[in-house]
Amino acid sequence: MKMYTEPGAVGHKSEKGSKKPSLRETVLEVLSILLQSHRTKIIDDALYLILKYFEVDRVYIGILSHKAHTLDITHEVTTQGVYSFKEEILTQIPLQAIPWWIEKIKQNQDIIINNVELMSPKSSREQELLRQQDIYSLLTTPIVEEKRPVGFIGLDSVKICRKWKQKEIEDLHLLANIISIALERREIHFALEQLALEEKNKFLDVFNKMPWGAELYNENGYLVDVNPAELDILGTTRRQLVGINLFDSPCIPKDKLKALAEENDIIFDQYINFDQINASGYYLSSFQGTVKYLRVKLVRLTQPNGNTSGYIAIVIDDTEKQRQQEQIQENLTQLKIATDTGKSFFWQYNVKLDQWMIRKDLIQTYNQDSDIPCKLWNKKEILNSIHPEDKERIRAQFTALRQGTVDRYTSTYRRLYNGKTLWFSTNAQIHKRDKEGNPLTIIGYSSNITESQNREIELVKAKEADQLKSVFIANMSHEIRTPLNAIVGFSDIVAETEDPEERQTYLDIIHKNNDLLLQLINDILDFSKIEAGTLDYNLAPVDLKDICLNVSMSQSLRVKDDVRLIFDSHSPALPLQTDEKRIEQVLSNLVGNAIKFTSEGSITISYIKEENHVKVFVKDTGCGIAPKNQQRVFERFVKENNFRPGTGLGLAISKNIVERLGGQIGVESADGQGSTFWFTLPLAIPET
Repeated sequence: MKMYTEPGAVGHKSEKGSKKPSLRETVLEVLSILLQSHRTKIIDDALYLILKYFEVDRVYIGILSHKAHTLDITHEVTTQGVYSFKEEILTQIPLQAIPWWIEKIKQNQDIIINNVELMSPKSSREQELLRQQDIYSLLTTPIVEEKRPVGFIGLDSVKICRKWKQKEIEDLHLLANIISIALERREIHFALEQLALEEKNKFLDVFNKMPWGAELYNENGYLVDVNPAELDILGTTRRQLVGINLFDSPCIPKDKLKALAEENDIIFDQYINFDQINASGYYLSSFQGTVKYLRVKLVRLTQPNGNTSGYIAIVIDDTEKQRQQEQIQENLTQLKIATDTGKSFFWQYNVKLDQWMIRKDLIQTYNQDSDIPCKLWNKKEILNSIHPEDKERIRAQFTALRQGTVDRYTSTYRRLYNGKTLWFSTNAQIHKRDKEGNPLTIIGYSSNITESQNREIELVKAKEADQLKSVFIANMSHEIRTPLNAIVGFSDIVAETEDPEERQTYLDIIHKNNDLLLQLINDILDFSKIEAGTLDYNLAPVDLKDICLNVSMSQSLRVKDDVRLIFDSHSPALPLQTDEKRIEQVLSNLVGNAIKFTSEGSITISYIKEENHVKVFVKDTGCGIAPKNQQRVFERFVKENNFRPGTGLGLAISKNIVERLGGQIGVESADGQGSTFWFTLPLAIPET
């Protein structure tokens, strides 16, 4: 039982001169009173015993009316001199007027208030109502019927503050359970007493005209009467049924019969197979090959002394409703799946048998030469047919569906069958569950979308190729035109210039643009070879130190006056089995980029040996690269600064070369704080 407890207050003392009854005495007296069904005020008498046991000023029962959305104090007893507010303010209280209180009751929580004045602000409405009744302390616990709170029993202290003890709370739980049972039994007894007041003929008229089946048994469980509706439901005669024993029924679960024998009323769903009934000889029915779904309530009838006087069963035939619900659910499931994915094939998976098969009965036409054969598959075979890149994703989705943690999933994936890769779009959903809610059957609808998927992929590739072609032409037309214009323009000026220093300046510009044009053409040729897969690689023993030294010497002539190109010539020799020409090309690209974007400071070439590979660094103090652009710089035609010369292919070419040689490439940078480009290469395999 959950409990809500308000802040504490001072303790209390029992009244002097009175002997407090024990819990055992109180329980026995309460039970004795509740069993005397002929008494008119048994609930009030029982509450008075509870009042004496807890030594409180007021004990009462509140009942919720969900239909009228009200709360009523139906029973109340008080000590002498304590005023009762039952008729004045405690009838038909709107539930919205006491939301905090009602929420605690609905959540099956105790309400423990040691001091009304210390209640929290969120219970201000309830606090005001308690103040009107002069209540200092209060303890209530829910009254539960069929696992649902229907009201509460409460204790009030209006003279002193009480600090409720755990034992008092537990004792109230026990007594509340007894009162709850009494209230429920009283409702049944009241109904039966009302029937008993009717004339016998009127009772029989109602009994026989009831739209539901009704069976009346004596105290020993033998059937003594049955109405026509029940005869129609069971397809038999009165002669066949009268005299059968309730406790011999093969249709009622044993645990339900045990509960009934232990004096509990029961409600249950009954599945009747009439072939089994006829075979058992319990009674004979005209139904053959028929099953029905019935809703049954069995009520124990009692005499005034509490002894069993008989049993009455109310039977509702839910067969047609059950079948309609199953058919509607199946039709809706199939319709939803079909409209989601188009026309291909339905399939069904039996969870317990681990069997997957195509439902040919749900397809108007099915090609027997289909890519997916119409046979029994198990889960392992299904997963083994999934493309490796999609397998774990599909396994997770299908497992969640089998375990019932999700109701459905939709997925696009690839299957491998007969050496072919097929694309499928699938919508799967749980169709049936067992009594515990575990999936029994999964149905789905799958569409072979290989052709449309291939067309989409080709279309994307064509669009990308067309876009790249346009970008390439635009870039190359601009990049080639720039150095050509410089070469042509300054060549004309050189021819007309006589000053040797000026001529040399112009010649330097021409040479610089020649080198730039040559680099552009080399990048274009290398990129074309990479795209065609014809870029050659020649692996041979090389020394990384020699490569770094050669690059630093060749690139030092291009470095600006305020920049130093650094390589430690005392670095250790490092043998590799790789392509010297391609590594020198990569390193030159990285150093060349550093020279472009470094106006002052330094550019450093270095390398370190790490386990089974070497890591090469080109670090500069240039403008740096923003984090959002650091991955894009290795893509084709991407330039960090469009005002700098170049094709935007150098880093893309370098990335391809490094990866082809078994390494990786990356960059670490911050905007305005320089960059460190790095790449790795596997170490040379030692000769054996």
